[in-house]
Amino acid sequence: MQKIGNLGAHALFFLLPFIGVVFTRLVFDNDLWFILNSGRYVTENGFPYTEPFSMHEGLNFVLEQWASDIVYWETYSIFGAEGVLSFVIIMGFFILFLYEKICLFLSGNIAISKILTFFFGIASAPLFFLTRPQVISTFIFMLEVYLLLKYANTNDKKYLYFIPIFSLLIVNFHCALWPMIFILTLPFIATFSARKLTNISDEYLGANFNITPIFVAVVASFFIAFINPYGFKAMAFLFTSYNPNIHSMIGEIKPMALMGNLGSFFFVWLFSGIVLLSKKKMPLYLILLFSGLAFLALLAGRNLFLFYALGTFAFAYGLKNYEPKITKLNWGFLHILPFLIIDLWLLYSCVKSDDIFPLPKIILIYLSLIFISLIAFILCYKKENNLSKTKWLLTVILPFLLIICLTYHNEISAKDYTDEKYKTSIDMLLSKKEPKDIKLFAGFNTGSYPEFRKIKSYIDGRPEIFAPRNSGKDFSYIEEYLSVTGGKTYYRDFVKKYDFNYMLVEEGDGILFVMLPYDKDFILLHEEKDKYGKVYARLYEVKIDE
Repeated sequence: MQKIGNLGAHALFFLLPFIGVVFTRLVFDNDLWFILNSGRYVTENGFPYTEPFSMHEGLNFVLEQWASDIVYWETYSIFGAEGVLSFVIIMGFFILFLYEKICLFLSGNIAISKILTFFFGIASAPLFFLTRPQVISTFIFMLEVYLLLKYANTNDKKYLYFIPIFSLLIVNFHCALWPMIFILTLPFIATFSARKLTNISDEYLGANFNITPIFVAVVASFFIAFINPYGFKAMAFLFTSYNPNIHSMIGEIKPMALMGNLGSFFFVWLFSGIVLLSKKKMPLYLILLFSGLAFLALLAGRNLFLFYALGTFAFAYGLKNYEPKITKLNWGFLHILPFLIIDLWLLYSCVKSDDIFPLPKIILIYLSLIFISLIAFILCYKKENNLSKTKWLLTVILPFLLIICLTYHNEISAKDYTDEKYKTSIDMLLSKKEPKDIKLFAGFNTGSYPEFRKIKSYIDGRPEIFAPRNSGKDFSYIEEYLSVTGGKTYYRDFVKKYDFNYMLVEEGDGILFVMLPYDKDFILLHEEKDKYGKVYARLYEVKIDE
């Protein structure tokens, strides 16, 4: 096997954190306001069993990601916005590091593992470098796949001991994805069944492993998941929360379209080519893992990150016997130079970007650390022991240097990472009235931020909470919202029903955004505009006479 001193492949790998910074939006995801609000609520009041944030009372409630909410809230309250983003980038480090380890395990080739990790990072970093719980669940699922692969190749049941622990973590950190714990075992169960029930060649089945420990792990994973504040309701959350009529309004829930997701189909085509050209037959469990996750990605765009993160390991095995010419080079300065140029170009691209300028000093410190560490790597790559130490420095110690730098924030940072789109409007409301005196209409896209500011809103970005299957009510508030914004219900009747005294309306609120500027009983208080001057939301005071 090629010696570890393959500079090119390693250099590509250590550019990934840099790429992560470039592709990360460096602002809060809109859903984070609900996450922070929930984390604060749990730390101050305990677990809620009725929905506490909207103006509607008595709605049954499962806080499906309560542990993630606490992690994000405590990070935010202690370290600020940059601390939250640091946490996401650190988790990204570990995801990429583990992805590379799995590719190395399957391919046995250092260069292949690094190159695949490089392209995986470019394709998938925007999907998991987000301030959402999926950055935690992705890492846990990747660990599960790694252990299942190790078991399938060794038949050593010690690799399955942690899978019930992963089940316990997921049901508390991100219970909407809890069924994935079991879905990821299906390719291995199917491969064992194929060995027993069919005449498929052993070349396609891989090493002979026993299915009993996997079944034991699956059963243990099911029962241990009851250790959560909501019991079986959390475990069944995925099945009770999804409604195609309601979720059709969310882009990431919609099925993927061919022309809109050519990248996914590119991977499918590439996989087909690797299977055909591979010098060694690919195990059935890798084929099924790829195909199953690709199918889930086609069903809903939100599953694309799982496909990229967990389904693409088949490429590593397919390239197992491929020796790229890059590994045969005797590396000198001229070979190193292109990677240094790429590094400098990324730094320049980051600094000149209008979206993240002015760049805080702390980000510059982070980028400088990446560049310096790459230079240190180059100086000692020829000595295997030193290389190993440097590798751990870059992948383990450096992320924690990042969070130390980024959390020293308010005094030296001119950048607002929070993207508080409706801050001015809410500040204006709170200057007029106490939160308890405000009856605010805020819709699907606007409701989470006012709720974070402790103003109860009509609705927010959690449509499943306001549907009868979860709320325990016969009436569907989310369908009422769709009826009003779609023009089926007269908006003035709707406003009188709830006696709103303020309306925060944005473009996604349909007929409300179009009609209120022409209704004299809705007094415009403020317009929210983007950096190009386009109005994307308006705040009104309601003066409808009885």
